Parts: sequence; C-alpha cells; structure tokens
Amino acid sequence: MNLMQLISLILNHPELTNVRIGRLCRASSRTVCRYRRRVAQATAVEPLSELDLSDEQRLRRRLNQPRYTPPTKTAIDWAETEKVLSQPNVTLRDAWENYRANQPRPHLSCSRFRRKVRARLGRTETRWTRKPGIDSASENSLL
Repeated sequence: MNLMQLISLILNHPELTNVRIGRLCRASSRTVCRYRRRVAQATAVEPLSELDLSDEQRLRRRLNQPRYTPPTKTAIDWAETEKVLSQPNVTLRDAWENYRANQPRPHLSCSRFRRKVRARLGRTETRWTRKPGIDSASENSLL
C-alpha cells in the first residue's frame, strides 16, 4: 500500500468511494475508511502541509497513533520469596499469595509467578510426609 497515493486520493478526490480508492492503492476499503477518518481529524486541528505530504515517514507519524503498551508487572522480591519458601509446609501458591498481598497492582498471575520462581530457584516443591501404608483417604476416614 502506498500511503502517499492513498492520502492524495482522499484529499484530492473526495467523490471516490473507499472501495475505489482501495482498489487503486491496493488496500482494503476498511483501511481507506480508517485513513479517511484520521485525515479528517488531523486536518481539523492543523491542515496537512506540502511538507507532510512529501515525507512519508512524517505523515505516518502524524496519522498513526503509537501502539498501546501495557503497564509492566510488579517485580518479584526474591529475598522475601526465598524467605517464605524456606519455611516448612509452604507451597508456591502460598508464596504467590504473599507476593500478591504485598505488591501493588498489576502483579503476576500465579502460573507466571511459579514459572519465574522455578526458573530462578529450581524445583521448589513442598514434600508432604506421609506415614507408610496409610494413604490420605484412609487417613481422613480415621479422623
């Protein structure tokens, strides 16, 4: 798609439809409609000068908005996480809940937190000790 040709057709031939301009510029009619709207908004504030129409990069910067960048997630406090995980019978879920409670939003999801902790600290699984010959179902029935 040639943006310069597209903009010049939109400005100089308002009688042409979006489909016709799209066929001439090898762009979809929706793209033409979007640029027609952007040109109308840009010219309402300040008219497009000859300098803008001669420089394609400058024209792209003027008509295209920067992409949305989501906010960065709150970093993990590794000292606190290691301290929590060193306690007996603490799972990664418990460490994540502690991280989430102590950190402002946006925080990491539980699965992403687990992946990062395992990548940095290695396997951190809590081993629940069971007595031999007694499974958890029969243990619960004895209570």
